[in-house]
Amino acid sequence: MDLCANVTESVVLASMERKLIPTGIFLGLPLGFEGQVRSLSGLALKKGLTVLNTPGAIDFDYHDEVRIILANLSKENFMIERGMRIAQVIIQSMK
Repeated sequence: MDLCANVTESVVLASMERKLIPTGIFLGLPLGFEGQVRSLSGLALKKGLTVLNTPGAIDFDYHDEVRIILANLSKENFMIERGMRIAQVIIQSMK
């Protein structure tokens, strides 16, 4: 599932900067399942944008908003707009 930025105004991610970006998504995963947050390959290749702790784990007992640690590895600033796809999450069994 794609995760989108839930920001109230545009966010500039400068070259080599990292920021925590909210998604507005709250997950309630059952025991034995986890979510893995991953970078979008298109953003990584074309814009140098990556999720720092890939794959980021969302444990079954995490009940807060899913926020993405984004890093800009390019030499140019990157503008994050509301509703922009910024990462993806895969829900899977830990068994």
